[in-house]
Amino acid sequence: MKADAPAVRILDQQIAENKAALIENIKSIQRRLQTSLNTINSQLGRYEDDIRGVPEMERELLEIKRSVEVNQNIYTYLLQKKAETSIAQATVVSDNKVLDQAVLSEEPVQPDRKIVAAVILLLSLVVPTGLVLAGTLLRTTVMNKEDISNLTTVPVIGVVGHSDDADSNLVVHKRPKSVLAEGFRTVRTNLRFYSTGSGCQTILITSSVGGEGKSFVTLNLATIMALQQQKVVVVGLDLRKPKLFQDFGWSNDIGASSYLAGAAKLDDIIRSSPIPNLDLVISGPIPPNPAELLSKPALREMFDELKHRYDVVIIDTPPIGVVSDAYLVMPNADMVLYMVRQGYSKLEYLRSLDELIQDGRLKQVSILLNDSDFSHSYGYGYGHHYGYVKGNSGYYDMGESERPNSLWSRLFKGRKN
Repeated sequence: MKADAPAVRILDQQIAENKAALIENIKSIQRRLQTSLNTINSQLGRYEDDIRGVPEMERELLEIKRSVEVNQNIYTYLLQKKAETSIAQATVVSDNKVLDQAVLSEEPVQPDRKIVAAVILLLSLVVPTGLVLAGTLLRTTVMNKEDISNLTTVPVIGVVGHSDDADSNLVVHKRPKSVLAEGFRTVRTNLRFYSTGSGCQTILITSSVGGEGKSFVTLNLATIMALQQQKVVVVGLDLRKPKLFQDFGWSNDIGASSYLAGAAKLDDIIRSSPIPNLDLVISGPIPPNPAELLSKPALREMFDELKHRYDVVIIDTPPIGVVSDAYLVMPNADMVLYMVRQGYSKLEYLRSLDELIQDGRLKQVSILLNDSDFSHSYGYGYGHHYGYVKGNSGYYDMGESERPNSLWSRLFKGRKN
């Protein structure tokens, strides 16, 4: 669109008129404001003249009144807060009153040293004595040879120590110079006094209940006898819970039960062990009638043949306190080795031994104390005691770890140094 177009000229004319009107309004406003300012300045001048006309003392009085009013307001506010605080404290103030102030003494009133010393001395005598008596009265298991001697007249043929080898029962074979092996040597020596002659010695091993170490003692006693160049055979007649084959990694598919049932010959069930001079007749498959098998004449025939072939026959049997199988085997043995495990066998088991001997059910029986910690000497003459410490001391191979003879064990297990 061209600048000289009629519409453009009309717009320009309107803009010029509006601009002139705005300028005129602004100028009018400025004149009014200037007039107002002049009026205010005139009034301000009059007020200043009036103020300058007020006397000096009056101005000071006004300032003092203002200060008094301010201070009075502050004082009133503080009195109000004080009253509120007093009311709040009155609700929590205790009814207790201090009648007398505490007096500081140079010496303590409590505790009384003499009384404390007397009580400690009394407790040091009464408490250990009570613990010892309680441990003795409440103890139900065999802890030493004295317990055996007090409960039965059956002699103790030897004491065997504790073994920490949980993987195998063949401790004597692995460590023939250990103190544990020396304990079995002592048992071997004492067994000579029970020999009935120059023929084969037949030893039956049993106990009251399971877990007293029959299999452990059977294998190690047989090993220690085999080390003396004696021909030894171990016969496993625990037909209900056989274990002997496990230590050699054998299968239990054939054994004494197979022979007694007529399913195998004697030569078929005799196995040579890795230990020189030691053979085994393991139990074999578990039969449904163990007592009936052990009652067969074939049992006597088996032992008669074994006695011709070997110097020592060691028989592993079930516990006599659980089943009667061991009684069926005893007529074939020269002596019975009754196992007692320290800290495990009950005292009541030993009380019945004399009755079994009087009834004729046990003959030529001796007790072997197993799993002892040798906390005091048993007369073997090998140092202060049979402790098991690591290392090597002279002739013996100290292979087993020592079970500490602590105060707690002496108090509650009835052991002495």
